[in-house]
Amino acid sequence: ADICMSLFALKQRMVSKCVTCNHVSTSDTETFTVSLSYPDAGAYKAAEVTFGSLLAGCMASSTHNKAWCAQCKHYRATQLTRRAVSLPDVITVNCEVNKAADREFWQAMNLETLRVMGQAPLESDPTVPSKYPRSWVPLSLRVKILDDGTVSAVAID
Repeated sequence: ADICMSLFALKQRMVSKCVTCNHVSTSDTETFTVSLSYPDAGAYKAAEVTFGSLLAGCMASSTHNKAWCAQCKHYRATQLTRRAVSLPDVITVNCEVNKAADREFWQAMNLETLRVMGQAPLESDPTVPSKYPRSWVPLSLRVKILDDGTVSAVAID
């Protein structure tokens, strides 16, 4: 079990802070899959989003939601912050392309990659061989935890 954990488990620290009373609770978790979530349409510029930045943001993030506050004894608005504690040797990514908007995001990112590389969009026939990349996903990423627990993921050329 330890070998699987070191190879595949992303260890994260979850910090939950009640917005009402500022009570903080912390827990450590391990996950074997990083699920991607996408920005809302119009909330991003394709030229400013990389696969690495999207992945890194999903590995360490902050959100607001309602959660139980042990001090207030009620469900309250809470800030949930996830920070990476240790990275696995192998990162398993669930791209979560479940909605039309998700597919449109991927298409926009692929077209932006081609634009930056000065290449024309490809034919849709997957049987046609091509020397051009079909995806904005890099072949390799260098992923590291920064001092504040956030994550950096940069394409390796």
